[in-house]
Amino acid sequence: MYAPYPTSGPAQEPERIQPPRSVLNAVKLMYAGAALEVLAVIIALVTTGNLKSAILARHPAYTAASLHTAEVARTVPLVIGGLDLLCHKVVGRAR
Repeated sequence: MYAPYPTSGPAQEPERIQPPRSVLNAVKLMYAGAALEVLAVIIALVTTGNLKSAILARHPAYTAASLHTAEVARTVPLVIGGLDLLCHKVVGRAR
């Protein structure tokens, strides 16, 4: 019928299963993507100071509003990428 539930003795650890190869490859690719994102964030932070002058040099007819829109279009992906990395770091700590 049923085996009796053990009431004493050491607790048994569940057997750890090795993840499939495709999962291990996916994890490696995610780490590579995170490393590239860190590199992109660093490059974007280093070049942010030259952004306004570079945009004006390429598009001298831009108004103040157009210039601001171009700056935001460059900065928003940087912020989103940084938040993405932060989320991955927090989720990684939770495990």
